[in-house]
Amino acid sequence: MVAWFNLSSIVDITLFIFVFYPIVGGIFWIIGGTYYHFRTKKCLPKFPEDAEEPFITIMVPCHNEEVVIKRTLHYLDTQINYKNYEIIAISDGSTDNTNTILREWQETKSNSHLRVIEVQKNKGKAHGLTQAALHSKGDFLLCIDADSFVTGNALKHMVAWFMIDSIFSPKELVAAVTGNPMPRNLTSLLAKLQYVEYHSIIGMTKRAQSMIGRIFTVSGVCVMYRREALIDIGLFDQSKITEDIAVIWALQLKGWRIQYAPNARCYMEVPEKISVLYKQRRRWAQGGLEVFMSHALDVLLHPVKTFPFIFLLMDQFLSIMWAIFWFISSLFVIYWLFFWVALGDGFQIKRFIISALIFIMYEFIVGVTQLLTSIWFNESDKAAMKYSLFAGWYTWIYWLISPFTLLAALPRAIKAQITGGGGTWVSPERQKTED
Repeated sequence: MVAWFNLSSIVDITLFIFVFYPIVGGIFWIIGGTYYHFRTKKCLPKFPEDAEEPFITIMVPCHNEEVVIKRTLHYLDTQINYKNYEIIAISDGSTDNTNTILREWQETKSNSHLRVIEVQKNKGKAHGLTQAALHSKGDFLLCIDADSFVTGNALKHMVAWFMIDSIFSPKELVAAVTGNPMPRNLTSLLAKLQYVEYHSIIGMTKRAQSMIGRIFTVSGVCVMYRREALIDIGLFDQSKITEDIAVIWALQLKGWRIQYAPNARCYMEVPEKISVLYKQRRRWAQGGLEVFMSHALDVLLHPVKTFPFIFLLMDQFLSIMWAIFWFISSLFVIYWLFFWVALGDGFQIKRFIISALIFIMYEFIVGVTQLLTSIWFNESDKAAMKYSLFAGWYTWIYWLISPFTLLAALPRAIKAQITGGGGTWVSPERQKTED
């Protein structure tokens, strides 16, 4: 055996991969997202001016949404440049004034597109969306959260992917189109950091994954499905904690394609408390782990049939392993820091601090590059430039938060796989914001 392939070299390479995984991942998303931008700059599907509007059902799952639902209905009912649609609001076991607000809106607004479904017992978001899909009239179903809304030509931007062939796939194979969510409540530092995230990480990742040919998940806050495709997979999986990740993997493993519409803006609220953000990210992490555990074997046993899913599977696996590595290495770092302090070894402490600062500097550079590149792509968002100072720090904070949420979600995901998962849901804490 060649001497290069000794145990020490393998350990060194493994350590290098795990240490620099966040930086290398960020660079990969920048390259992939940039290629997507130039590849699609002049050829994104556009809604034909002389075409008849397909009927669309907008499904809004609600659970105790009295603070935000009226504003959402206002935008969905009056601010969309589209005529041929309906709105189905599904109140899933709401115990506040959500049902009253929905009924009053339906009864007092003469030209409203709204229909209301009341589920008496809280059975979860996936169950509510399934009920709405079964009662829908549209061939295309737009799922949108109760604290979010679209305006203008967003519906046309999304439904165009189902009507026109693209460089990614024929129109007949498109099962879902995910929109481009943007936070609107930017009154706190935490919200501004998430604004940076949606610009520089989530949007960039969707672009890069589109070039791979598979998207790990849609933005469940705003995604349009082909009704026929949902029926093909048995509608929404009620055994998974995140219905959006589960349904997207199920669709793509059956040969359907998912597309990203960066010009279809969705305006949403983001958590402004650390505790709420943590619970949200833990839920997302658990959803990704559940899907990984459910489908990993299928992808590994049929790599050709499921190609290029292997790349997304590898990325998810590296994320899990990196989180474990990060946790273990952090314990070692804390131990050695105390040890060096106890010995008064200033040289080792200084060397560690310099190494940590170099790593943070690289993270900062990658983060700022991601944000600036994303702002360049989203030409209407030049105002986001003022948040560039947050970009580097958020990228670093993001890679600190991710291991915590993933490790916290791991036992929950394992339990869900054993017991069957599913259950009720609780809407995040809502805040009333100015329009």
